[in-house]
Amino acid sequence: VEALDYTYCTWQSYFEYPKKHNYYPGEDVYVRVKPNKYQDIKYMDLYLGNKFIRRESSYPYEWCRPSGGDNYLRNLSPGTYKLKCKIYDKCGGCHTIYYDICVQGGNNQNYCNWNSWFKYPQNNHYYNYGQDVYVRVDAQKYQDIEYMELYLNNQYIRKESQYPYEWCKQNSNGDYKLRNMKKGCYHLKVRIKDKCGQYHEKTCTFYVN
Repeated sequence: VEALDYTYCTWQSYFEYPKKHNYYPGEDVYVRVKPNKYQDIKYMDLYLGNKFIRRESSYPYEWCRPSGGDNYLRNLSPGTYKLKCKIYDKCGGCHTIYYDICVQGGNNQNYCNWNSWFKYPQNNHYYNYGQDVYVRVDAQKYQDIEYMELYLNNQYIRKESQYPYEWCKQNSNGDYKLRNMKKGCYHLKVRIKDKCGQYHEKTCTFYVN
């Protein structure tokens, strides 16, 4: 049996995401680069223009996940940008692929600023057994939001159409799936509909001990 030979590496990779070139201001640019053979990849470095974003050493190679981080890929001003991914293989080679994106101008009448985030709970927060989990999603411009729908582990909780967007408030009834929590890992997802008719999602994870 031949030993592993890294004289040839399959480095070829492509931008699986983004799947589009045009963005509205305030939209997150989620990036995922998919290699044909991830076992041959040492790491990948992502740049936006000449701005270094982050090194990713493990598969899947992704940046600007909904859970946070990589803020240079969020809230981009109008303009044209070039994503550059430097791919370092285990044979010592370095290869570069590019992807162009355009953030449209802010005067677009069809643009809604939906930018939102989980204020409570913070991502990866720990709760005690039996606690209620108060959820609040803040919006940069609530006037552009039509409503938000909350899900816990893909189970629908409730639609909230009024700012502040809150669930399981103290001294209120309802939202029972967020009360008296059992032990486990939970995934929150908020589905946001803006007044331009577009849907967006943000996610958050929390734990109960």
